[in-house]
Amino acid sequence: MSSVFAKAVAYQSSAMETGNHYKNGVSLKKQMNRQNRLSGVALIFALLFLCNVAQAQVGIAKTAKETLRAGEKYELKISSTEASDYKIVTPKDGNLTLSLESYAKITCFALYNEDGKSFAPTKQEFVSGREEGNPLNMLYIDNGKYNIFNTNNVQGCFWNETVEKFKGSFTFKLDGGTYYLRIIRGQTGLSTVNLSIQFKDLNGNVVN
Repeated sequence: MSSVFAKAVAYQSSAMETGNHYKNGVSLKKQMNRQNRLSGVALIFALLFLCNVAQAQVGIAKTAKETLRAGEKYELKISSTEASDYKIVTPKDGNLTLSLESYAKITCFALYNEDGKSFAPTKQEFVSGREEGNPLNMLYIDNGKYNIFNTNNVQGCFWNETVEKFKGSFTFKLDGGTYYLRIIRGQTGLSTVNLSIQFKDLNGNVVN
């Protein structure tokens, strides 16, 4: 964007070299300077708008940082200012279990397929902390973030206030295919999220 601003400034500066001719009692130089300034401002705002539109059109498939695999354990560093996106592939129909251990006051996540459909877990288990309704409201209170999921199927993981830790698991019944995990945390607490992934087919066999 710096080159765009430089061009706009140069464009306005060139107008200063115009001669002092008059029309209807107003200096043509002043008229042209005014028009050039307005044109430069309009150009800048138009480019900023186009940049924002381009950013809004970036889909989760492009922002996914890496592919997370079943049978693996990960130590993720989750931001409180923007969502972290990951890709997960299920080889066949079955049940995907995400086991999380986080040290933030609130950690929110959602699971989507390639068409943007989100999923609610069919089973939840909690060892430390809890999951409760309206997690987006709590996330907004803690760090001002709200409209980053575009779905109501958001899982909110709240820590146990005594040990400041959440530990639990979420199981999703899914078709074979590609899925995306979007996750963000609140400002209070640490950035580390330990995540382990297990996938079982419909017969209960573990598939890695």
